[in-house]
Amino acid sequence: MKKVFPLIFFGLIASIAIAQPRSIGGQWIEVGARGTVNSTWLYNQNEWNDKGVKYKPSWGGSGGIMLGFHYATWGSINVEALYSTFNQKLTSGIDSIKWSNTTKLAYLEFPILLHFDTRKFSYYEAGIKFSSLLSAQGSENSSLVNYSNKDVKDNFQKSNLALVVGLGGPIWGSGGLLIHGGIRFTYGLSDITGSSGQGVPYFPLADGAKAKQEPYAKTNTVSLGFNISLDYDLGWFLSNSCNRKYKFFLFNH
Repeated sequence: MKKVFPLIFFGLIASIAIAQPRSIGGQWIEVGARGTVNSTWLYNQNEWNDKGVKYKPSWGGSGGIMLGFHYATWGSINVEALYSTFNQKLTSGIDSIKWSNTTKLAYLEFPILLHFDTRKFSYYEAGIKFSSLLSAQGSENSSLVNYSNKDVKDNFQKSNLALVVGLGGPIWGSGGLLIHGGIRFTYGLSDITGSSGQGVPYFPLADGAKAKQEPYAKTNTVSLGFNISLDYDLGWFLSNSCNRKYKFFLFNH
């Protein structure tokens, strides 16, 4: 699935680019900045169903830059470069046993998005993002084990592929320079568990010594957050109808 989805997405980009009418007056380049505050989850179905484990609210964020090509009347193709964090805290769901652990992941991410604009400067976006793991830290506190911010990068895959969807509207500006506020959701298509942990069966903590083996379940990144974006129209690409040569002109805002 994670190999097929990018092919489908890039095929969709190509078909839209060919089929849709281009923007009147040419195409333009835009640059921008991105910042997001996220509720983050490292979702594993076995842990989620285990009454001996509690998922606690966890928070992360992302920030970076954007380069967009406003190709046609529907909107633009945007490429972002982001530094992002995913955090997850788990605690015991059994009153007689006390433990907690926290995982902190940091990624360098490259979302590639179809950005659909409306006349009132609202937007819808959809695409995929490629992520490269920068660091992974783990902390655990129990009667048997106690450590903080331990390097656990070997426990996770070096890369991740995720689906991205979002929507939003204008906060300030009316063209040239725009600030948007919106909601962005991401769901990881890859299993982020490291090779050494993949395929290992699960024994529910709630069942104690009587626990029966459960099949292995993948762990996926999930986030939902409030996104702030700043977009600046940089310049036109104009073509000569005779020889079809393109020239770039900076906007005079």
